[in-house]
Amino acid sequence: MPLSAAPEPKRRFVPSKHEAKRVAKLVRAIKEGRILPYKPEEEKEREEEEKEETYYDIWANEEPQPFNVMNIPAPKLPPPGYDLSYNPPPEYLPTQAEKEEWLKQDPEEREKEYMPAKFDSLRKVPAYGELVKERFNRCLDLYLAPRMRKNRL
Repeated sequence: MPLSAAPEPKRRFVPSKHEAKRVAKLVRAIKEGRILPYKPEEEKEREEEEKEETYYDIWANEEPQPFNVMNIPAPKLPPPGYDLSYNPPPEYLPTQAEKEEWLKQDPEEREKEYMPAKFDSLRKVPAYGELVKERFNRCLDLYLAPRMRKNRL
């Protein structure tokens, strides 16, 4: 919508002198035969035949190859057990003596790096402090351990 309500000027609708000269030049070229406004049917058929001849199957001699043969996927993490639940069964919760024994051990000697605990709801579970350390150790294992493909018979 225009900013003002003034009517459009006539010069916007009337072709300019330059446009008139260009059109006159094209008309003159068409009359002289330098520009063909349409192609005869024979030429169209000939071009279609040439196009049909140029198509060929470039993948006719290629055999399919398996995608990225050298890629060996990383081993997956084991699924979490019942003791990692926010509300584990009572048999997975440690007794007071087991807690004291676990705290006395060196972190390298411990069987598990976490102490199972029971919470009323999932939103009361605190952030896991060892997450960054565990992810870093996993990345180190993946980076440093060579992967080998098992040849099964």
